[in-house]
Amino acid sequence: MAIEKTDTPQFTYLRYQRDGHRDYEKMKQELSCFSSKLSEPKDIVLDLSYLNNISSPEIGAIVRLASDLKGTGRYLRLIPSSQIKGVIDSSNIGRLEHLVVYNDRKVFVNHLKKLKSKINGPEQKT
Repeated sequence: MAIEKTDTPQFTYLRYQRDGHRDYEKMKQELSCFSSKLSEPKDIVLDLSYLNNISSPEIGAIVRLASDLKGTGRYLRLIPSSQIKGVIDSSNIGRLEHLVVYNDRKVFVNHLKKLKSKINGPEQKT
């Protein structure tokens, strides 16, 4: 399966791993479904950390979804592999409005921990 989906109260997490050369069609279809559900007040996290490369149709689907989120108050959050991060940086995709690009999964997890502590307050040591 190309995309695994997990819903949390704050965001929808999509882990994308290309198994076959035509999986990008599934990815484009799945991301276009989110464009039609823009009334949900959640950010979308797209984990690309399992990819070594990215195709033009996959980049187009990411750009389209980020553009569709404009004006909704929601963000598309990307977790790229180092190879994908290089493509994003060289193509200026990371400058799109409503797109947040993390350096890697560890940075994203640290962001979640900070967010959780803001919501719940600092952890109490016992």
